[in-house]
Amino acid sequence: IDKPTYNITLTCKVCKNRSSHFMSHQAYHQGTVLVKCPGCNNRHLIADHLKIFSDTRITVEDIIAKDG
Repeated sequence: IDKPTYNITLTCKVCKNRSSHFMSHQAYHQGTVLVKCPGCNNRHLIADHLKIFSDTRITVEDIIAKDG
């Protein structure tokens, strides 16, 4: 049985490279997800429910809402 996955397409703010990445539903909603830009190897935070990078749980949706 296939596990539910998400596909995210993003544009790196550092090198302007556009790339797509897959992640599991469980990782996005319960874990910490970083994706690496294939253009410049910069890492982008997508979700942090384990509070590794901040004191609160955060997702890319929260980051976009905050930054516009």
